[in-house]
Amino acid sequence: MSDEIVVGDQVVDLSKIADRRLAENVLIGKDGFIFLRNDRNKTIPQITGKFTLTGRLLRAWSRLFELRKAWFEVRGIDYFYIAAPCKECVYSDHLPSEITVSEDRPLKKLIRHLEGLGINDIIYPLEELRRAAAIRKTYPLGDSHWNWYGAFIAYRKLMDSINAHRLKLGKSVLSVLEEADVEFSEKRMDSDLSMKIGLSDMVTVGLIKKPNAKCVQWNNISNIGNYKVFEGVDKSLPKAVMFRDSFSNYTINYLAESFSRLVVVWQPNIDYSIVDSEKPDIVISQQAERFMVVVPDELGGSSNRGYVSGKVDSGIATVEQAKIVKA
Repeated sequence: MSDEIVVGDQVVDLSKIADRRLAENVLIGKDGFIFLRNDRNKTIPQITGKFTLTGRLLRAWSRLFELRKAWFEVRGIDYFYIAAPCKECVYSDHLPSEITVSEDRPLKKLIRHLEGLGINDIIYPLEELRRAAAIRKTYPLGDSHWNWYGAFIAYRKLMDSINAHRLKLGKSVLSVLEEADVEFSEKRMDSDLSMKIGLSDMVTVGLIKKPNAKCVQWNNISNIGNYKVFEGVDKSLPKAVMFRDSFSNYTINYLAESFSRLVVVWQPNIDYSIVDSEKPDIVISQQAERFMVVVPDELGGSSNRGYVSGKVDSGIATVEQAKIVKA
């Protein structure tokens, strides 16, 4: 019996997928949407509230935010944390009918816990992404990450929060890209979920029409350990350092336009040696909602150099990939 599904303009027979292990990570939703399942972060149990944060983890998260806040305040650095919503939460109406998104999922539970302690530090652009999805897709059909348009919506939410804080402190607001500054179009490309079942995806990409910032330093390490530096034309703007995951692949080009210098480091914990060296005005952390069931190891976690060296030593990356390249 055929197990055919339609994803966009493509048809695939799941019964004929060669690697069934990959197909088991794919959840087929409504209207061609594909979601993540059976992953190590337990995304579906998370969003349904069946897998949640223990009291110990909630306390660990609150201590982490208190530690970061104290460290940055002493140095006059503004700190912002943005959580990238699960696609399943943004497009909950496209999930299979038997799956319901819970308000007791880990991130919502953490937000309530922190608010009870007077900590309102998590920026969560869920509603903004949902509203924007009525205009154009904010996540592709076949990817677990937001697309360039979703990244733009998240960038706008983050910058709104930064500027609101700056206004309270009597500082000047930073310039923010408008939608008219970005040319959005559709491009066929591989996506992390659709490629598991042999499909490509139509993805909304965004090109800044008149960019002022450019990447001036980088290494060629994939994922954790990746390092980039952007510099803009206006040197009077603040400097920023960002610690991020894969959700910021498309966000960083927008962010670079709002700062004189933006250092972007791929890791969950903060590398305080980089912050000390860069002396930024602003530090940003970005993490995917589904990763937040693990508290970053702030005290024992590796530095950027440590992550890179570990990859080279284990043969995952080469010495050449680890080198910092300058434009």
